[in-house]
Order: sequence, then C-alpha cells, then structure tokens
Amino acid sequence: MVEFKFNTFKTPSSVVGANLPKTLFFTFRFYKFRAVQTEKVVLRRPEDIEVGDYSDKPTEYATSYHLVS
Repeated sequence: MVEFKFNTFKTPSSVVGANLPKTLFFTFRFYKFRAVQTEKVVLRRPEDIEVGDYSDKPTEYATSYHLVS
C-alpha cells in the first residue's frame, strides 16, 4: 500500500481575473492503474486552526494554507 499525504497549499501571488478556491481535491493516475481522486479538503490558515476559528473566510493571495478534511 502506498499513501500520499497533502498537507499545505500556497496560493499564487497574483492571478488575473481568477477566483481562488476554498476547497481542493486531487486526482492522480499511475501508469495503467485506474485514476484515484482524494476527498475534498478545505483551505485553512494555520493561525486560524490554532485558535479554533473554522469560519468561512475568503482565500487570500500569497498565503499558505493547511488542507483540512
């Protein structure tokens, strides 16, 4: 069994005309095996997690987020 763990996502410093996501999922495929899709995760800033703030906030540019399921 092989396990991948995605922990952090950093938003780009700027994107013209695009909205930044609040949730992510990943899809990958190895050679001829079937494609695998991860569960959906929510972007949360580390400082918000530390204080227990899980409110829905807009995603900001050039910011690191933890991926929370």
